[in-house]
Amino acid sequence: MKDKVKTYLRGLVLILALILLGIVGFIALGIITLGIFIVLGIIFICIAIIALLLTPYYFAKDYKVKSKKFKLKKVKKKEKL
Repeated sequence: MKDKVKTYLRGLVLILALILLGIVGFIALGIITLGIFIVLGIIFICIAIIALLLTPYYFAKDYKVKSKKFKLKKVKKKEKL
């Protein structure tokens, strides 16, 4: 009788351990997934900020620096025939 109870308890503990391991694994997977999305979001925000900072340099060829104070004056483009 004692052996049957021990076997039953071992099986019950094994099942509970597997359920607990599954729950912990599921939570860990969720945390890892959230971490990946947070890192990707930070990377995309950095790319957007860099793009916004570099945008004036792409449009700067349409302007001419008037003085050392960097007053920009619009340059008229010559139309090509």
